[in-house]
Amino acid sequence: MTVAITDMITGDDSATASAHDPTTRFKCLGCGATLALASTHASCASCGSNWPVRDGVIRFFEPGYYWGEISRSEATSFLSQAEREGWRLALERHFANDPSFLTTVLDTQRTSWVPLLGLDHDAVALDIGSGYGAITHALSQQAKEVYSVEAIPERVDFTRVRLAQEGISNVQLVQGSALELPLMDGSFDLIVVNGVLEWLGEWDTERNPREIQLTFLRQLNRMLKPGGVVVIGIENRIGLAALLGEIDHSGVPYTSLMPRWLASLYLRHDRRQHHRTVLNSKRQYRTYTYSEFGYRRLLADSGFSAAFYWANPGYNLPYEVVPIHESFPRRHLEASLDRAPSGSRLNWRRKAKRLLARLRLVRPTVSEFLIMAEKQSSAELPAGHRIYRALQAKLPAVPRVLQPVASLVTYSFARKALVRIFESSGERPTLFVKTSTPMPGSRETVAAEFRHLSLLRARLADHAAPGFAVPTPIGTCELGRLECTVESAAPGRELTDILREHFRNGRTDLVRRQMERCIDISVELAKLLFGAPELAILDPAWWTLPVELLPATVNHIALHRLLDSVAADRDNHDRVQHGDFTIENVVIDEATDAPTVVDWEHALRGLPPMYDCFSALISLLAVIPSRHAGNAALMEGNFLDAFFGGGRWAPLFRELLTLACTRHSVALARVWPLFVQFLVVRTQFYLHRRSSGAELSTRMLELTWQHRDRFLFPASAL
Repeated sequence: MTVAITDMITGDDSATASAHDPTTRFKCLGCGATLALASTHASCASCGSNWPVRDGVIRFFEPGYYWGEISRSEATSFLSQAEREGWRLALERHFANDPSFLTTVLDTQRTSWVPLLGLDHDAVALDIGSGYGAITHALSQQAKEVYSVEAIPERVDFTRVRLAQEGISNVQLVQGSALELPLMDGSFDLIVVNGVLEWLGEWDTERNPREIQLTFLRQLNRMLKPGGVVVIGIENRIGLAALLGEIDHSGVPYTSLMPRWLASLYLRHDRRQHHRTVLNSKRQYRTYTYSEFGYRRLLADSGFSAAFYWANPGYNLPYEVVPIHESFPRRHLEASLDRAPSGSRLNWRRKAKRLLARLRLVRPTVSEFLIMAEKQSSAELPAGHRIYRALQAKLPAVPRVLQPVASLVTYSFARKALVRIFESSGERPTLFVKTSTPMPGSRETVAAEFRHLSLLRARLADHAAPGFAVPTPIGTCELGRLECTVESAAPGRELTDILREHFRNGRTDLVRRQMERCIDISVELAKLLFGAPELAILDPAWWTLPVELLPATVNHIALHRLLDSVAADRDNHDRVQHGDFTIENVVIDEATDAPTVVDWEHALRGLPPMYDCFSALISLLAVIPSRHAGNAALMEGNFLDAFFGGGRWAPLFRELLTLACTRHSVALARVWPLFVQFLVVRTQFYLHRRSSGAELSTRMLELTWQHRDRFLFPASAL
């Protein structure tokens, strides 16, 4: 059962909603009085107005236009397909040629930013302009109650089908206009306005677009509860994407950069069809966006104070949420450019970004914003105050942070989000906060990682001279409806950055030393956690060759025979490894040279021998200087160069593998089958996480078969 409007009706068509009934959030669009709901209509006893209820949805607005990514007839057919075959399958079939759009509709990480809000368990949320329901769907797992407003009936009904098929019953769907919201003041803890504010001027062509936006925002301000927050996803008028010619909301590039009158003049002489629809017959420029300064002024005039974040790659897929505060945007951009695969650094867009960083122009040219606006206060609130305040209330052991600033990172279809909390002017984080996401199994994943970390911390405490450290587990709690854990931040720099710098400076000897230490850590870790009954055992299915993903040119029978040679290892459930032991998960304190190993989510019993060593060496491929260009070609080329004797780095990888065999007491003759088994398990690992890494890992399996005669160590013929 889904949309709960009809569920809340008592059967008396004339009865008004009681004071405790959530339907009291609905108001009459004519006089503002509370509505009474019946199975077929919603009515106002004060002025006599009424609106139809169809399929459990109050239809407050019947648009005289259609607006969407596909035509109206196509949308109708798509809706029927969703009802017959299931909403997810219908989406995947219908938008198979548009993977970017498909991800935005399917991925629950559309609301990755929710942990930053510090919502209570009983929070009530409103999603305005909800489209095909991705944000509404995610919020249903993160708030007690969700109201979802969308004007286009085909979209409303698709979301209705989607939620019903998922068994979601805490969402109230509303067919309504953003310009006339039928909802009571003081009703919401969270209001989401994602890709909506800029379109308001197209939906009312009689008034100035900025005045329409002000009226809308002032209404939202009234609808918030005390302490509530409005989250706005929107483009930067002068962002890098606009500067580089990305299509504006007007349907043509560069119009956001022009004075408004000039943009209107330009549109009147441009006859291209809009990429979605034609609403504005006057061809005026009415889709107003602003710079950071412009948004701050607009929000202040509406009664809000706001914290600004850079949403990367965009507010529809906000996998990185970076505070627009002091030097945070510049540092983030520089770090991402430094970490880009070496073969792609000549890309002209990367050069442009590097220039912006050098000129200190990153902040004003951030392409897309996430804005978190609260009712105006006398003090400017730091960008991490909401989550930090919520954590302090629940975990007294959380260290004091005077002016907390928070950033967030997650991944597509991820089971956790990582929040880093900094002091306002600090370059290194003070705390790591890990929270669940709406993905199935997420709460269990976050809780299990904290248990793993606590277990290892306790065992390290009994160790005389451990060769590595782990973060300090501080506490675990519920943050609203999210599972949340807090740990100390590892001091220092990621090994990834250090090794890239060593390669750049020609210090291969230092690279070798750090990687040798990683191998030693993997040995010590295996001893510390040997047979730990608290850890889960590797799923036996992960040992299975992913035959359906490999091309017909790969001899599956021969590979099965090879894997059978290490079949005995599958029964050793006492062997424990980190499970995702990469150079990204090792942090070096440059003052003491002490390593800290982070990210214990994937610690498991029963992984193949030397799994962690292979994982660390594979992760090194992304930072070695390369003769290959393009991300995929670079990784594939480096893989062959390193493990199959075709490049300058093969001797280094041979030395490190030989050392790993010695340290782990594995005969060199076993390296080949164990390496193949590692790739099989790693592929299954990525498939389990729905990660794009599965494609690369499968490709490595294919390359391994094709070039088996050139492997670093002599291998038996398959």
